[in-house]
Amino acid sequence: ASEYWDIQSWMDYYETSGPSFSTQMRYNKRYSFSGNFGASVAYTSSFDRFSFQETKSKRWRINFNHRQTISPTFSMTASGNFLSDSRYFTDFTDNLDDRLNRTLRSQVNFSKRLGRSSVSGSYVFDENLDGDKRKTETFPNLSFTLPATQIFGSAAPGEDQSWYHTIRMGYSSTLRHFSEG
Repeated sequence: ASEYWDIQSWMDYYETSGPSFSTQMRYNKRYSFSGNFGASVAYTSSFDRFSFQETKSKRWRINFNHRQTISPTFSMTASGNFLSDSRYFTDFTDNLDDRLNRTLRSQVNFSKRLGRSSVSGSYVFDENLDGDKRKTETFPNLSFTLPATQIFGSAAPGEDQSWYHTIRMGYSSTLRHFSEG
């Protein structure tokens, strides 16, 4: 549609259940942000031969990915998958990876450089589609890294390097918290 985005839409018709409408949009602004967004809606109907009742339902899927560079030292990513019900992939996709994936994941990540050091963090939400439908959150998930540096500096030009010039020190720390529900 333009130099920054495009969109694709299609319709499938399932003989036993009805129509499904899908759209996929991609966007990209060089050096700034990029990503995609997809949505599908399926209108299903089924007929119970014993009660002579027709059941109609609307089932859907939404997924997105987004990457953004906020400054030369700060970037973030986000992604998510959402479904109306746990059997959506089984009923409406031929993609083997989707059919076998029984966990929905949504997450946000960031990374910031502070001189030579860096800090990063994330929020992750997982939902199991089978059995107990367990939901897991990982928040906060923070990391701080200070790269290794020589404690006593380097030898002066023309001098031999002493053993203590090779001593280095670095630091890394991670904070994580999990919760299940």
